[in-house]
Amino acid sequence: MRPHPAAPAGVPSASTGARAPHVEQGGKHVLYPNHYAWYVLVSTLDLVMTNTVIHHFNAREVNTIADRAIALFGFWGLIGLKFATVVVVVLICEYVGRRRHATGRRVAAWAIAISAIPVIIAAAQVMVLKPKSRPLERQILEESGMLHALPPERR
Repeated sequence: MRPHPAAPAGVPSASTGARAPHVEQGGKHVLYPNHYAWYVLVSTLDLVMTNTVIHHFNAREVNTIADRAIALFGFWGLIGLKFATVVVVVLICEYVGRRRHATGRRVAAWAIAISAIPVIIAAAQVMVLKPKSRPLERQILEESGMLHALPPERR
C-alpha cells in the first residue's frame, strides 16, 4: 500500500507506517481536504444560523468583532469576516501540518469542533424561541392581497 501523497516528507503513513514521499511546498494538494470541507460547511452553517436568529428571532451577534462587521458592512461584512477566518485557519493547519502532521490534523479537527458550538447553540435557540415575524407564506399572501384565497381555518 502506498503512503498518502499529501503527507509531508518523513511523516509515517497512518495506514502503512511507511514514510511519505517528499511534497513540494508549492504542491497542488492540501494536507487535510476532508477536514477543510467540514470546516467550510460548519462555517457556512454558522452564517446561516446567525442570519436566522438575527433576522427572525431578534437576537444580537455576541461576538464583538462580528457584530461590528455587521454594523459597518451588513451581512456581507460578516460573510467576508467568516471566510477570512477560514482562510487563516486553513493556512495555519497547512503550516503546522507540514512540520508536524498529526498536530496539524488535531488543529483542523479542533477548528471544526469549536466552530460547531455556535451552530448548535443557534439551532437550540431556533427550536425554543418564537420567531418575531410572520411565517413567510402568510407574509407573501398578505403582501400580494391573496390572503383571502386561503381556507378560513388557515387565515
